[in-house]
Amino acid sequence: MIFMQMDVAKREKLVKRLENHLRKTARQLVKFDTEEETLQFLIDSFRSQLRCDFVGIMIKKGSVIHPKVWSGGFISITQSFPLPVDSCSPNLLERS
Repeated sequence: MIFMQMDVAKREKLVKRLENHLRKTARQLVKFDTEEETLQFLIDSFRSQLRCDFVGIMIKKGSVIHPKVWSGGFISITQSFPLPVDSCSPNLLERS
């Protein structure tokens, strides 16, 4: 029981950190002219804040997921797309 409470507390702390970062980042988004510039800035900022190797924004078109923009990662990750939705965990589109 204590272990589950720690996980919930850590998750809540991470969500609050992300919410704060998103609020601060949103104020800077008005300076960009295109959707691609805006999305690239957004994922670059989250990648630096979370210290991730890869951050991406994916788009679901029909029954396939395509990468829209990404930062970092390895070529092998981006070569995995397009990815059929039916080969993904159902949680991907519900909880991500």
